[in-house]
Amino acid sequence: MTEELVLSEQRGAVLVLTFNRPRVLNAWTNELEDQYYDLLAAADEDPGVRAIVVTGSGRGFCSGADLGNLKNVGGVSESDLVRPRDRDFPTTIRKPLIAAVNGVAAGLGMVEALYCDVRFGSSATIGSCAMDTHEPCQVRKEAALSGLIHVPRGCLI
Repeated sequence: MTEELVLSEQRGAVLVLTFNRPRVLNAWTNELEDQYYDLLAAADEDPGVRAIVVTGSGRGFCSGADLGNLKNVGGVSESDLVRPRDRDFPTTIRKPLIAAVNGVAAGLGMVEALYCDVRFGSSATIGSCAMDTHEPCQVRKEAALSGLIHVPRGCLI
């Protein structure tokens, strides 16, 4: 049986997809991507789903690429790099895609949040992309102020 790297829960007309690798802050792997994109594709075709919420289990949304996979980088062929769907596949979904960013969203995790139509964050939300020279709290403040992530009123940023 395949490990459930993305949990799926139907709540009325809303499908909640939860990245499920909490021990590594939901770090991104090809297997997680495949499960997530398969669930997105199925939801896009399901008339019972009117909106999709994406979140992460535990303390983070997604900490980015799983760097543990880098140990195999030398033995990768060009065909290993071909993915079944383009990286920006979530942008093709015709239903509202909502990110509930519950903590760290770094690298690919931040990209996945930005692919969503709307992003909501908690007071624990921190976003960062590669080559970012800002302090994490500064990134959080800039993301909130720029409208990239909605932080509820009353939360300190």
